[in-house]
Amino acid sequence: MRTPCHALVPNERLPYYARRGRGVKPSAHKSKHVAPDDFVVFYTAEDHVMDFCVVTGLDASEINRDADNADIIMDGYIKWDGCINVDIEYVNGSVPLHFCGLHGALVVERAMRAIYALAAQHVARFDSECAK
Repeated sequence: MRTPCHALVPNERLPYYARRGRGVKPSAHKSKHVAPDDFVVFYTAEDHVMDFCVVTGLDASEINRDADNADIIMDGYIKWDGCINVDIEYVNGSVPLHFCGLHGALVVERAMRAIYALAAQHVARFDSECAK
């Protein structure tokens, strides 16, 4: 059985990670990564942690000028041990998630793809175009 990720963090570092905030505007981050999949990751990396904010709805000319008005789809932080805390944003708030490494996040991705495929096969009125 894998050691819980919080057990890997030395006690003296816990306050450091507990202070990680969310809701930081994209323009407050030091760096950005433009992904080919229609989103931009704004991030600030430190020695043991990286804060991030992922936005959509920007074209290339707006990335530096209008990032704070873009649609934030998630924000959070990832620590040195691979643990990630992320808030997935939606209309009425956000949903916090925690993964101990990339494997856990990829399992959720594969499960979501399977759920959508099953719905397309078994839900008579499922609208695949609307669900894209």
